[in-house]
Amino acid sequence: NVACNISDIRPDVAKGIFTVQDSYSDFIQPVWFMRTYKINESGQLEEIPQDTYDMIYGKYELPDLLVPLPVYEAPGGEGEVTYIQPQKVDFIKMDNTYRWVYVEAEDGTSGWFGFEVGRTEEGRLDVKIKGLDLKHWEIFIPYYAG
Repeated sequence: NVACNISDIRPDVAKGIFTVQDSYSDFIQPVWFMRTYKINESGQLEEIPQDTYDMIYGKYELPDLLVPLPVYEAPGGEGEVTYIQPQKVDFIKMDNTYRWVYVEAEDGTSGWFGFEVGRTEEGRLDVKIKGLDLKHWEIFIPYYAG
């Protein structure tokens, strides 16, 4: 779920490029990230592609990781898998598919974990973390329940 929060962009539009603060909220508590846009030759708004988006956690409490989390060197599951042990973690950035998150732990370990988001028949959030057969509330606390 990606939402867009556009404030008064007139000063930036005059420069031809501006940023917009977006939010993402599935199993991760609502986090904010910045997207950059430009006015193209036909006068329409066009996003400037980015490989990753820096996440701004804001005033929310950093979540506790409750179980060892498999992480990879790059989004898409590339590279060797390592594990971040249970501790506080920070979501640093998200890839442009919105399905891979770069996480850093208090002890300095870091890497990318992947996830898929769906809904149960009852309409509840159903998140699957790559490499784990657990519900998201069994992995991170606090979590956002959508």
